[in-house]
Amino acid sequence: SAKEKVADALGLTPEETSELLAADQLANLSICTTVKNPNVTYVVQNPFSPPQDFSFKVNWGDGKTSQGTLRASDVKTSAAHVYENSGNYVNTFTIVSASQNITIRRKICLE
Repeated sequence: SAKEKVADALGLTPEETSELLAADQLANLSICTTVKNPNVTYVVQNPFSPPQDFSFKVNWGDGKTSQGTLRASDVKTSAAHVYENSGNYVNTFTIVSASQNITIRRKICLE
């Protein structure tokens, strides 16, 4: 599915991808990925075949966002954030291309 491709493009492990897709299907995002480091980075690769230009935005769940653009010719880019406080946050990652608008969410629990 398109969401699986986006999860893969974020550089998540297969287990994290399964958790992410399961959690994204639940309205309450009951599955939480425990994170001990306040530095969270997503490596963004092109999820489309053939590759195409797209923009992305990450809402980190603490009132801050990151955004960027990846051209079809680019290999990858990244989005990084440092949380100031422990707690539970929902990361909302949106990719917009000429042909698709895909949003996935991941709940992280920062200890």
